[in-house]
Amino acid sequence: MALVLVVGGNAANMQLAVFLLKQAGHETLEAGNAVQGIDVACAHRPDMILIDVQLPDVDGLTVTRVLKGDAATRRTKIVALAARPVDKERELINAAGCDGYIARPICVHHFHTVVGSLLPTNAPACRLKKDVGMLKQDRLAPTLSRMTANADE
Repeated sequence: MALVLVVGGNAANMQLAVFLLKQAGHETLEAGNAVQGIDVACAHRPDMILIDVQLPDVDGLTVTRVLKGDAATRRTKIVALAARPVDKERELINAAGCDGYIARPICVHHFHTVVGSLLPTNAPACRLKKDVGMLKQDRLAPTLSRMTANADE
């Protein structure tokens, strides 16, 4: 089990990421903007940070550079959440020091592949698929349906 900080400005994306991480057996922390994200990362030293590239106050790549430049958080795995990055944006993500990226809308399989490559996971695929199906019936059904449309691929 790992401690993962999710930093994002979009509530639906954050809820989905937190849900998927918890289903994989990880503990989560949340921050709604860059300043909170840096504060939480420094205070709790998570094993991984999932950070949205587009935050309401400071972009996620700037936050990544700050965290990777600090001795206390330098070794923390950081994964960027970005809207289908093109080659140039992937270069920027890598140059900022991110250890990986996950494209939005989030594909459940790709999410677990990226997280699993950087952290151990223990979420059985069949249970996850069932839980995501149940979550889709929730009040966030339209948003989560779009975000997980590629879950079966």
